[in-house]
Order: sequence, then structure tokens, then C-alpha cells
Amino acid sequence: MRIIIDIDNELLVRAMEAGGFKTQREAIEAGLRLVSRRKVYGGLLALRGKLKWDDSALQVSASKAVASKTTNRTRGEAT
Repeated sequence: MRIIIDIDNELLVRAMEAGGFKTQREAIEAGLRLVSRRKVYGGLLALRGKLKWDDSALQVSASKAVASKTTNRTRGEAT
């Protein structure tokens, strides 16, 4: 989509330098993406302290992986 808008040149230059962008388009699109993500981040932050996480399955998997590597080493197998 093509749009003609007036943008503060100094602001655009600072944004391009801060983000390491080579073109004005890259800087503007990155800024638009950032603004569009703010709502998602706000929703995630609103969930802080409200979710219960059960990582016991992850702990069991990690323990099995460590045990498997230890067993392979004692057998002389490469991991």
C-alpha cells in the first residue's frame, strides 16, 4: 500500500540509527510492528501471577535425558 505522509526527518534519522536500518521503509515498518505488538505484550503482562505452571513433566524428561547421556558414556558411546 502506498501512503504519502509527512514524517519528522530527525525522528526518522534517529530511528534508523538506533535500529541499524538501511532504508526508511525498514525503520517505518519496524516501528509499526513494534506498536502493533504492544497490545499483545499488555495482554501477557496482565496474566502475570494468574497462571499456574506445572513443569513436573519437563523435569522428568530432563532427568531421563541426563541419565541416558550418563549411561551412554559408561558404555563408551558417543553422545
